[in-house]
Parts: sequence; C-alpha cells; structure tokens
Amino acid sequence: MDTANYFDWMFIIFIHEANGLTDKWNDIVTAIEKAGPGTNNGIFLIRDSLTITPSPNGTATNTFNMSISQLQPDAKYGYCFKHLPVVFDANSRVAWKKAFEYLFTNFRSKRKILSCLSHGAAFGIDVDHVPGNAQKLEIVRNPYYFLDKKDIDGIVSSRHWAPADERKKQFVLDGRIPKENGANVCQSLEILWMSDLADVLRDFLKGDRIDLLVLNNCYVQSFDTGFVLKDNVDYIVAPEGAMNAVAFDFLSLLAHISAPASAGIPGAELARNVIKDYIAFNQTTELEYFLDRQAVFANDVSRYSVVMSLLGEMLDILEAAAAASPGIIGILMDIQDNQVAYVSSPEGFYTDNYLDMIDAFQWVEMVMTRLDSLFRSTSLAARFADVKKNLVLAGKVGDQLLYDDGCSKLKYGYSGVSIFFPACADIKDLEILPWCAYFGDQIPSQWQARWKSFLNKYYKSCKTTPL
Repeated sequence: MDTANYFDWMFIIFIHEANGLTDKWNDIVTAIEKAGPGTNNGIFLIRDSLTITPSPNGTATNTFNMSISQLQPDAKYGYCFKHLPVVFDANSRVAWKKAFEYLFTNFRSKRKILSCLSHGAAFGIDVDHVPGNAQKLEIVRNPYYFLDKKDIDGIVSSRHWAPADERKKQFVLDGRIPKENGANVCQSLEILWMSDLADVLRDFLKGDRIDLLVLNNCYVQSFDTGFVLKDNVDYIVAPEGAMNAVAFDFLSLLAHISAPASAGIPGAELARNVIKDYIAFNQTTELEYFLDRQAVFANDVSRYSVVMSLLGEMLDILEAAAAASPGIIGILMDIQDNQVAYVSSPEGFYTDNYLDMIDAFQWVEMVMTRLDSLFRSTSLAARFADVKKNLVLAGKVGDQLLYDDGCSKLKYGYSGVSIFFPACADIKDLEILPWCAYFGDQIPSQWQARWKSFLNKYYKSCKTTPL
C-alpha cells in the first residue's frame, strides 16, 4: 500500500443527514477544516443522503448515497474535505457497509477512532431520511400506532413509497404491523443495526481494532451494543439515555490525536479525555441545559464478556428458584412494575421510552436485595461491583437526572449500561424496533440468546408473549 495512505490515526466521522440537523453537522465540519488533521493523521467524513426517483405509476425508487471525503491541504483554505468516491445502494445498510469497505481497503493506520452522529435507538443508528416520512417511520416502529383516515391517505399517496415498501403500505392500510409478519418488516427498517457495524469491522479491518468508538446517538450505551462490538472495539463513549444532537467536543479529540507522541496514548486515557472534554464543552456553551439531562459514559468493551458471565450465573439461580417456587417471578414482576424505571430523560428534553431499556446494574442490585436469600452465599454481588468499577472508566450523569432519581419511587440508576427488559404490561404492545432487535434476530449474539431465553420464560408467567 502507498505510504501516503498509511496514518498514525484514522479518524472517521459518519454524519447522517437527519432532519433539521444539517446546520449543526456543517458547523463541526467547518471547525475541523480550520483545525487541520495534525501530523500524519487521516480524517475522513462519510455523509449519507437519499435520492428519490419518481416513476410514472406513482411509486418511487430510493437510492442511499454515502459520500466519502478526506481532509486534505487546500491552496486557498488551508484544509478542506475533498471528495473521494460516492458509494450507493437501494438498501441503506448495504451502502453503509460499502463506505467502510472502501475506507478500510484503501487506507490503513496504527490507531483508529470512529464516531457516528445521528439519531440512536439502543440497538442501532436511526436513519430517517425524508421529512415526509415521519409518520411512516412511526408506523414501522410501532405496530399498534393507529392513524386517522387523513393521515393514512396522505402516507399512501406519497411518492416516497418505493416498490419494496408496498408491504409496509399495506400495513398502514391495516392500521398496524402484525407481529406474525414482523420478520419481513425488520429487514427493511430504516436502521443501521450494531450487528451491521460489527460485520463491517470484522470483514474489513483485517485484524485491526477500533481504539475508540464515540457515538453521538441516543440510547446506544447498551449491553447489546458493547457485546456485539467487543471483538473489534476497545472503548465506547456514548449516552445511556437521550442526547443532544452535537454533544461531544470533536476539536479537542482531534487535538489529543495531533499532539506529539499521540500514537502512543492509551485508549483508556483517550476515552476518559472525551468525557472530560464533553463536560467542559457543554458547560461553556448553550448546551448546559442538556448536560444536566444526559447520562454519558466511557466503557471498556473488554469487560462485557465478564458481565455476561455474571448475568448468566445470576439468571441460572433465578430460573432454578422460579422452577421450585413460582413466587420468585412475582417478586421480579414487582421490581419491574414498582421499583425500576425505563431509561428516559426529564420532561422538556426527550421523554420517549419506546425502547424499553432499563439500567443493568440497577436491576441487578434491586434483584439481589429483594431476593437476598438466593444470593447471600454467593460472591456475585462483590463480583458485579468489581466488574462495574472496571467497565465504566468515566461518566457524567446530569444533575437533573440525579434529582429526578432521588425524588422518584421508580429508580433509573445511571450505572453506565442498559439492557432490554419490558414490563409484562408493555410486552404485548412492544414496538417494532426492539421487537426486531430481540425477536426478529437483527442483532444476534451469545448474550442475546441467553437473555432472550430468560425473557421468554419470564413472559410466560405474564400470560402473554412477544412471539
């Protein structure tokens, strides 16, 4: 490979052209262009867009474009992002993979940072491209989202429906997405699953790893994210709940990898610096309101296998106890209904909790406290405490979140990682996005198989099932 294409650091930023956020993304790009790439660093940008080609019969063809550019010297401006190839496909997930394939095939580096800026959905990155499709996306997410006739007529007549979307259009006419057809819908959801990213990194990094993954996406500091990426990523910085559109200080991150001897900076130190810079960045701008209402953590991905082992041991004990005494499930249900709260955010920021995520360590602590007799003779509590200390390198929980947690009967927890766990009352109305993640097998993993096995046993006692 040409030595000009080999860097100390590759810093790749994926920017989704989300509705109403383009100006914020442009501000980041302009600031990076002014700063420059530093010595022997490759700074790359992937921006996606959607081309809609109408056809005479009233339908349309969607093409997802991934525009790749590199920060390069410019005689007039000093540095600017200059275009490399544009890759495209009718499927957004395929186009995304093509973009990373191009970069990792044509450029190599000693160290790597990847950052994604878009909407987030715990199990992936949300790509809602078309403003007119807001209602359509809501229907795809929520199988029990009913519309009045005016809304239905407006969506069905939209030219944004591609031929492949005819099935979804029929679901609109029916008023809901039936669960028995859910697997077909899952394949065409406008979501880039974390399993897609794991596949890309496995296939194209050629044994290398991402030193730091910075996700400016709501809800993605989940156990599923960490576990599915553990073989190719060292550290993840991301929010456990909702997050403002631009919350991280990208210029400070660029400065860290441009400093002398930066190629040797430990990944853990870099991850901690991102949290420190995130706090300072939001305190000195108009974003302090959001800082008080966000929970952001830097996690060591290598610890997720240990956490899974401990959770598996805990689930074995719970399942054996429940088989001998059905009252155990009743206690777990009471914890779910009356003690634990879904990951969410304070009123006035973003309160949608359609993903049904709860804080993992908070739930573990509540279960072990309520069912102390099952765990008293084990060392699980101490081992959970130890792995939590080593998993979360740094974090910032907003003051408003801490206040709400202290004043509420239901506790969120803010430990740094969430798990998917709907209450019995919610499982029958489970929205399509988490349904696809767990019961449509969109992000399969060893962890998910074990957790899903427990959930299916749990929900049988609810006299309802997600399947």
